[in-house]
Amino acid sequence: MFCSTRYCLPGCFTLFCLYMLDTCKPLFISNQIILNYSQNCVDTLHMKNLLHLSENQYLTMLLLKHFLMYKMHFIQDAHAETLTPDDWKVSSQHCQWLNSTIHNLGELMFLDQLCGFCHFSMHFIDMIDLVLTLIQPVTVAYIMYLIISIMYEHKTVLLISFIMISIVYGWSHFE
Repeated sequence: MFCSTRYCLPGCFTLFCLYMLDTCKPLFISNQIILNYSQNCVDTLHMKNLLHLSENQYLTMLLLKHFLMYKMHFIQDAHAETLTPDDWKVSSQHCQWLNSTIHNLGELMFLDQLCGFCHFSMHFIDMIDLVLTLIQPVTVAYIMYLIISIMYEHKTVLLISFIMISIVYGWSHFE
């Protein structure tokens, strides 16, 4: 898909085409997207998480919902800056992002036709992403438990477990 005009949302690394180059067919400004995105009836906690806490993620989910024949691309050379608070407000913001991510992944689970990756359906990939998002706090608690246990018990098994987890998490920073 070739784009002539791009629109950058506040969400990091989010880029959308407004029109197709060859047909000038509007993508981003279609009636389906505008109708769903312009809802102001927020009567459930689920809708509040979608519309108030994660409007850019919700917009991406709507694009996936209404334009199944297109695909998303990761652009490695893209750069973005995000300003986050340097006090305890960042934990509140992180909770909002986590809640909205869970709700948006839940919305994607109920779409009928999603593209896939290799031999995996997008439903499977979304389910894995949702499970990993839900167990992330447990993983952090387990790492804290390992650190405290290593400090007091000095067991080799605990140290090896901590080193293996550190290698897995630290490897992504060296790529």
